[in-house]
Amino acid sequence: MEKFINKAEMMLSVMSQVSEEWENLSDEQQDFLAEQYPLDKSFDEVVSDLKIWLSNIKEQ
Repeated sequence: MEKFINKAEMMLSVMSQVSEEWENLSDEQQDFLAEQYPLDKSFDEVVSDLKIWLSNIKEQ
């Protein structure tokens, strides 16, 4: 389980970096990617949900 948690934390770190890079994209690029995005939640909401989920797992 510890290995899984470590991998999930690394994934969240990369996702946070992707979120920061998003800010460097032009409005047109952001619009295009937003249209292609397959989830009902924003990327930041997904990252937040994963952080909460991981925190809950670590507490158990």
